[in-house]
Amino acid sequence: MKTEILYRLSSMSREDYQIHGYRFGTGKSRVAIVAGMRGSEAQGLYVAAKLVQYLKQNEHVIAPGSEILIIPSVNPYHNG
Repeated sequence: MKTEILYRLSSMSREDYQIHGYRFGTGKSRVAIVAGMRGSEAQGLYVAAKLVQYLKQNEHVIAPGSEILIIPSVNPYHNG
């Protein structure tokens, strides 16, 4: 697993806005799982966090030549 900052936006009024991703496996076959489009939707955040937790312990289940990118929260500030 590789943790990375996929996007960063500097802010003068609060801490920098960062989007974190968790990358599992390597290869040309890729899939991205994105959650947290709105900060008020906790179900997607929960499922993405559980998936990251599972894959950390079971990365061997990913097919050879495949990569999974999980982005648990894209917009934690939106409340609508």
